[in-house]
Amino acid sequence: TATVFQHPQIEAANCTVVDLSVGGVGLHSSGLHEIAEGDELFLQFNLDNKKKSLIKCAVTVKKVRGNLIGAEFKEESDFNPELGFYLMS
Repeated sequence: TATVFQHPQIEAANCTVVDLSVGGVGLHSSGLHEIAEGDELFLQFNLDNKKKSLIKCAVTVKKVRGNLIGAEFKEESDFNPELGFYLMS
């Protein structure tokens, strides 16, 4: 489960991570949301690895189709090494 914020303190939606790659993330919103293409969001979620690593990142929304949201990681410098290791395993 990912918590999605439109600003660091304003929660926009609760979502499930359905796809994860080096370039971005696919989310499924569990309810109504006002997220639109072009929005900049802040995500917070735990990986399903042994450590349950916490990932916090900024993304730009590229696609919205109903409750499905596709977003691209905003900054390569924000890329979490834990996420890289997770994706390569």
